[in-house]
Amino acid sequence: MSKGRILFFFILFLYPSWNQTFGLCLKGRIVEGGSGRPVANALVQVLHENRSLLCDTLGRFELCDLKNRNCEIKVSHASYKPKTIRVRPTLEEFLLIEMEERVVETKEVVVYGDRHYSLNAAMPGMETVGQKDIRNIPAFLGEKDVLKAIQALPGVQSVSEGNGGIFVRGGGNGQNLFLLDEMEIMNPSHIMGIYSVFNPLTTDKAELFKGSAPVYLQGRLASTILVSTKNPLLEHSGIEANIGNISSTISLDKTSADGKVGIIMGYRRSYLDGLGWMSSLFITDEKNYFKKYGYNFYDFNGRIQLKLSDQASISAGWYTGKDVFSLNNADLMYRASSNWKNQAFDITYRQSSANGSVFRHSVSYSSTSSLFDGEIIENDIYLKSVFSNWQQKNQWFHSWSHHDVHAGLDFFYQKTMPMDLKYYYMDESFDRKAQYRNEGATVYAGDHFKLSQRSEIYFGLRSTVDLAKDSTYRKLHFSVSPVISFSIHPNTECAYKASYSANSQHLHLASFSSIPLPNDIWVSSSPKIKPEKAHQLTVGYYRTFNAYDFSAEIFGKYMLNQLLFGFVTNSADYTDFEDQFMVGKGIAYGIDLSLEKNEGLFTGFVNYSFSRSKRSFPKIESGHWFNDKYDRPHDLSVNVAYHVNDRWDVSALWTFASGSNQTLPTGRYWLMGSVMNDYEGYNSFRLPSYHRLDLSASLRLKPRHFKESVLNFSIINAYNRANPYYAFFKVLTGETRYNIKIKSMQVSLFPIMPSVSWRFKI
Repeated sequence: MSKGRILFFFILFLYPSWNQTFGLCLKGRIVEGGSGRPVANALVQVLHENRSLLCDTLGRFELCDLKNRNCEIKVSHASYKPKTIRVRPTLEEFLLIEMEERVVETKEVVVYGDRHYSLNAAMPGMETVGQKDIRNIPAFLGEKDVLKAIQALPGVQSVSEGNGGIFVRGGGNGQNLFLLDEMEIMNPSHIMGIYSVFNPLTTDKAELFKGSAPVYLQGRLASTILVSTKNPLLEHSGIEANIGNISSTISLDKTSADGKVGIIMGYRRSYLDGLGWMSSLFITDEKNYFKKYGYNFYDFNGRIQLKLSDQASISAGWYTGKDVFSLNNADLMYRASSNWKNQAFDITYRQSSANGSVFRHSVSYSSTSSLFDGEIIENDIYLKSVFSNWQQKNQWFHSWSHHDVHAGLDFFYQKTMPMDLKYYYMDESFDRKAQYRNEGATVYAGDHFKLSQRSEIYFGLRSTVDLAKDSTYRKLHFSVSPVISFSIHPNTECAYKASYSANSQHLHLASFSSIPLPNDIWVSSSPKIKPEKAHQLTVGYYRTFNAYDFSAEIFGKYMLNQLLFGFVTNSADYTDFEDQFMVGKGIAYGIDLSLEKNEGLFTGFVNYSFSRSKRSFPKIESGHWFNDKYDRPHDLSVNVAYHVNDRWDVSALWTFASGSNQTLPTGRYWLMGSVMNDYEGYNSFRLPSYHRLDLSASLRLKPRHFKESVLNFSIINAYNRANPYYAFFKVLTGETRYNIKIKSMQVSLFPIMPSVSWRFKI
């Protein structure tokens, strides 16, 4: 049968369904009377049919498959007077409903929305973390953290001593795209993963796309994490602060009297370095934990928004932060001083039109740098890495009928110094530096098509051209990344989803293969280093019943051009920086299960993931598959939150994960008077399992002089589990050179840590 006949019968087959489904449709837009501004997230109810939905951020709504030709609908919103009108649904008519603003004077307003509503409903693996989700996670050292809430989601493996990375469905730490509004954040964690760089007092919500994402949010193999700052034009003016015994945070949001200019900004600073100095007054340096392990960080972020008209606005955002970490333990032969920092800003212009189109233009800059200086098992190492990126984005969004279409053209210019290395071992010294430049463009287009009231499909295509240059050579890299996703909703209580995506990544975070450095290095695609690629297939089932939500997703991923840095320390063996990389492939597969309770005095979730992640490099064990460093088959998070009364809330979070993998010697032998190591397999040693219990309690004080006043008490690692950060074998010599003893050693960073904090609003 010809392709034309197949297409004809396919359309003929679908037509009766379309005709029946879309025959009685109610669609339109809700705006504010007088100004014409869209009313976002208004509730549209069809009376007598028990049908309702929330309109989108542009005030648009669509209800199909209606039973009656004469309908009475009610539109309600917390900021506007409710409105009831009688309409006659048709296929062509488009309603424009104007709402009248109302003033509500009350102590507290709680707005409940439909937690299942999403413009990206066709996309499996998409999670949204709001303020409620962040509040239900125990405060880590006195502070609620958005990244901690993300790390507890199924398919996200993160728990590891001293590692702030996120590993999504077998991907590496550098295979996640972190966006703070329009700004890319390269290193998302503070002080070895204790906090994230996202200030909880200025954060509105976070969205996670695991593998499959709309094409305008692609760019990494594993995930995209979009963190949104609160809109300063919608926030109540005031000061909010969180004062703890580890760090303190303060934020300010202010709106002008005419409501056209708003600013929100936040500053955080830790003072663990001060605790080390204070502890030294009555504790010896050998027992002073904060003297041996030094931590310090700060960050400053914010956004200014200017409303030019009802349809146009311009905003500017910024982020700057720095971390300092030091460890000095002579017994373990481990001395390290490390610091890393992020800087970013963006200027964004947004223009909307009455027909539902939105244009967004932005210029952004992001940079990161890291520095390591230390001694690891008699190796003196100095390593500096710097990366910067300029981007100019042009994005267009439009919605009509059953289509939500978006397209864009982005330009970028990058400078990378992945390695400025100085290495000393006995009489051997090593000094090398590498620098690269990249410039290029990305074009994309996608369509979210609503096939019927019960089914929808998303398809998009993204293409990138990247010109990579070093001091001698240049290379043009070209990649194409398609994504397609399909969703079926048999009823309002369950859904089936499936997606396929072929992602490309032109920027790499390379790990060291032979030495345990806490700093990985960012490397752009170069004349010899090709972009990474991944093919991912995801199938999911979702069910809601009473107060519970259940989901199950199965995924499989095949990755190409995976990198591992060999770290050559012999000048005679060194040829070129790019030649030190081993290039291989990877596979990952698994299942993610989630059960969540959202209502009642008791709320919480149980998230479990079983996944495997393996790699193959021709230069390692002749290309045989081995476990990835962060292949951790089992990952479990259990969260329970209990609303005791109007003043007390308590919560607990228990996490468990299989240990990560290392390459350690399996034996030793004498050779010419020296002890030599014998190895069997790569990453063949699995560290002990990681598990930890965090507890938290919040007490709401009577706000006499404050809008809100809350005391938080938390205990991290409640049963004082010594989770491993790094393990190795130490050779101890006796009175003679042949009298030796080999002892296993483990470095652990975080013991039981109680904290108290006070959060208040003025």
